[in-house]
Amino acid sequence: MKIGFYSESVADQAALAVFTEGILGEPPEPIDMALEGHGVTSVLSLLANVFRGVYYNSDAQGLVVVVDCDDTELHSPDHDKPDGEGKRCRLCQARAIVAGAEKNLKRRQGRTELKVAFGLAVPAIEAWYLVGKNHQVGEAAWIVGLNAKNPPFRRRELKQLVYGTDRPSIELETDRAKEEARRILDNITAIEMAFPAGFGSMAREIRSWKFK
Repeated sequence: MKIGFYSESVADQAALAVFTEGILGEPPEPIDMALEGHGVTSVLSLLANVFRGVYYNSDAQGLVVVVDCDDTELHSPDHDKPDGEGKRCRLCQARAIVAGAEKNLKRRQGRTELKVAFGLAVPAIEAWYLVGKNHQVGEAAWIVGLNAKNPPFRRRELKQLVYGTDRPSIELETDRAKEEARRILDNITAIEMAFPAGFGSMAREIRSWKFK
């Protein structure tokens, strides 16, 4: 299946390709279009154009979009109800952007619809890479920490734990991201349980593509 990946860095996108391979049970095929984000603000501001570009100018069958939560609102099941979108939830924002971009699309000749799966990394994608190594990572622990005004991690700490430095090169980021994603594939249920809203919902959307 030909799938594009759009997130905050090429390192993230490399890891997402590995995760998607584990979710689908087969490696995704690369698309004939390069996608690259530069931070969450850029990802969201360019998402509509990226979606339309992938739709019209690539051979993609699917698109995976992931943003970091940082200090914004966490996604919850209530957000999936009619008119229940979280105003500060970046996953909800990404879904709304793509839904708006879809309204005026013309059908692609000879191709099916472009399927899109959305993920939200809490608080940042480096927390995903620590699953199975650090019991403090996960959406539940993050919520408890926020409610106590004592979050279990800062982004700089997460980077230090994953890369050994809080200022990794893109080469180091990419190598470590793919390495940790491969490790996690041995027990992908663990990451879905630790991050049910942000990773689990994305995984369910991707799995559903196999049956359409």
